[in-house]
Amino acid sequence: MGECLPSTPVCCRDWTNSSPEMNSWERRRLREGLGLHSCQDLYQWLFVIYREFFAQVLYIHNLEFYACRDHQMDLNSMLQS
Repeated sequence: MGECLPSTPVCCRDWTNSSPEMNSWERRRLREGLGLHSCQDLYQWLFVIYREFFAQVLYIHNLEFYACRDHQMDLNSMLQS
């Protein structure tokens, strides 16, 4: 608790203090490295991570979907000819 900045909101303090495997130095580095000065900063940072992650997942999913669809179309055209 002592390493928390007084200006840091409670939810961010809770988040950066919640991981028992991180010591106070790592937590401070993490918070300072991320520039977490408000809860909004934290949520924006998490949003960026999730957006990037899901963009990758959706991209891979779409590639598989279109590859499957194109394959089906090829099969249909071969059967019709």
